[in-house]
Amino acid sequence: MVDAKPEDFRSLEQLAKRLARRAGSPAAVRLSGLRGAARGVVGARLVAAHAGRPALFLAPTAKAADALLQDLRIALGEWNGLGAPEDESRSLPFPRHDTVPYDRFSPQPFVVAQRMDVLYRLLDCGERIARGEPAPVVVAPWTALALRVPSREAVRARSVALAVGLEVDRDGLVERLLTAGYTRMPMVEERGELAVRGGVLDVFPPQRSRPIRLELLGDEIESIREFEPASQRSLRTLAFATAAPPRELLFDRERVIDRDDDLRSLARNEGVSDRTVDAVIDSLLRGHVPPGGEALAAVLQPLETVLDFVPGDALVVLDDAKAGRERLQRYSEEAVENYTAAAAAGRLASPPSALFVDPEEIDRRLGERGPVELARLAVEGERGEGLALGARGHDELRRELLRSRAEDEPLAPLVTALERFARNGQRVVLAARQLSSAERLRELLAEYGMA
Repeated sequence: MVDAKPEDFRSLEQLAKRLARRAGSPAAVRLSGLRGAARGVVGARLVAAHAGRPALFLAPTAKAADALLQDLRIALGEWNGLGAPEDESRSLPFPRHDTVPYDRFSPQPFVVAQRMDVLYRLLDCGERIARGEPAPVVVAPWTALALRVPSREAVRARSVALAVGLEVDRDGLVERLLTAGYTRMPMVEERGELAVRGGVLDVFPPQRSRPIRLELLGDEIESIREFEPASQRSLRTLAFATAAPPRELLFDRERVIDRDDDLRSLARNEGVSDRTVDAVIDSLLRGHVPPGGEALAAVLQPLETVLDFVPGDALVVLDDAKAGRERLQRYSEEAVENYTAAAAAGRLASPPSALFVDPEEIDRRLGERGPVELARLAVEGERGEGLALGARGHDELRRELLRSRAEDEPLAPLVTALERFARNGQRVVLAARQLSSAERLRELLAEYGMA
């Protein structure tokens, strides 16, 4: 629930426009006094004022990033009323791997596909905006920026352009998609999967909300259709599409052969047995990533940082930056500790300096972009300009509602609060997860004469 006077929304809109006009300035601006969903409301106003430009929101933890993403989607009108985001939502999560650094296991494919979805959308941002599509709004925890990612050139090189009328060799196209990281399956259900049935190819690119079906007539792409994976029903016809790579480790047999000496040199330096490195290379030559093989990315491909993908004119918003910096520092220290343990266990892995970005470099590069920092409290001596906003949470009201659940009038505390807001001339917005929940709440408030 957000309570504010109508003029507060107008002044917030003016503030967002003022901040948009300072785009390109390296000076940070701190907005303090924000609590609860107020961060999402302010963030949505900032996104609207920066129309036509991408945005990057950073939260201190993965849990905080999930909450901020939901608040942003609701404030931006990207919630479908069924408790889920719209299929074509421009607000996107950019998670960190669901494994710890130097884990013996690889991250789950859907997590990697989510990351590649965002990287490709940022890379393709200019063309998307030129086509009239909205710029992406990316929400991530600070730690998601720590791991280096495949270079922009590598992502472009592995992206497969498809168009109706294009002549292709079916087997050659399948091989290109497999090399880009797609997994061949009997039926496509998840991002990064590929299915082949005669002259029909089903592909689920990471940057699309639904898979696409290519129908070949001889060596020509006769049609491209988007379809629903559960029912296999075609939804709409496309003139062109791009199959971006769904995984972060991009390599082929030739690259593995080319980097054979580098892999063996790394093994000798780390005291890894010949048997172990032989098994790793054999797996890579067959196109398979061994468990935890992401730790060899620095040897197998050119790497860049996530921030290299973010356009220079992007809006950067840091939620609780101090906590984010501290979490990033702990994550960096954890990577060093885990690398030491992996080396002691005889596992082949690139050192942290090759795989991870130094926390100070991330902080410096974010600071150069003139970020907007969101905070609960104003802190003296912080860098940049500080602006105090009058937002407050409803923690006490929440506690009162929990205490009154077993009473005859469980919503009495809420009704009292709503009446007080109305007397103060404040505008009140009640948000529910689903349309059915909102309708039920309206019915309950009607019993108190409130609706």
